[in-house]
Amino acid sequence: MPKLIWIPESVVEAMLKDASRWHDLETGGTFMGYWSDATVAVITKMIDGGSEAIRTRSSFSPDREWEQSEIDRHYRASGCVDTYIGDWHTHPNAQIGEPSWTDRRCLKTIIRSQEARAPRPIMILLCGGPENWLPHAWVGQLKRRAFLFEGVETTAAMISTYKT
Repeated sequence: MPKLIWIPESVVEAMLKDASRWHDLETGGTFMGYWSDATVAVITKMIDGGSEAIRTRSSFSPDREWEQSEIDRHYRASGCVDTYIGDWHTHPNAQIGEPSWTDRRCLKTIIRSQEARAPRPIMILLCGGPENWLPHAWVGQLKRRAFLFEGVETTAAMISTYKT
């Protein structure tokens, strides 16, 4: 079934600004929001990577302590409605918006994490560069493979914006 992700225009603008600032390095952040039903996710806030984030040409790691405090703060401020719903990051100069092996491993870790409480995390990849960032949205979930093995299935999702 097709997936749809609603995202505020202001969040898209903040993502593009951060992506262009760090254009030669991977950067990213965390999304807060909720699933309105099985196929529609609503992003309400983006938390950037933080001042201690590690950005390299081929990887991004957020400032975990700061990120968690911001997640907790927004969760409380939303009346415990908005939860962690996924992440975004850039793939500088990439032409293809498919999740990498590392991205899939990250999704699997998120899904299995009891703390994350995100059985279907969103991952938005911004591919390209400062003049032409293109978003590619994915939703991950575990799928049973042969015998006892589990793999991550990523399903492409459509993105629609809304004004806040």
